[in-house]
Amino acid sequence: SLQYRWCIQDNWKLILPHRPTSLPELYDLAADPHETKNLGYRQPTIVEKLSGLTNVWWPETTNRSN
Repeated sequence: SLQYRWCIQDNWKLILPHRPTSLPELYDLAADPHETKNLGYRQPTIVEKLSGLTNVWWPETTNRSN
């Protein structure tokens, strides 16, 4: 089953977890190529923008089994 949806734009990588209780993860791949520092809480505008792009391209299903 699908656990994550993700996208990369410019230096940013956004990971959207399948579980609604989990928070999005945002990484600056240029500064942190090993994805060790989640910047989602510091960059809510970028999370919102990339989430919107991801939802257009890869819609979240409404039928969740978990």
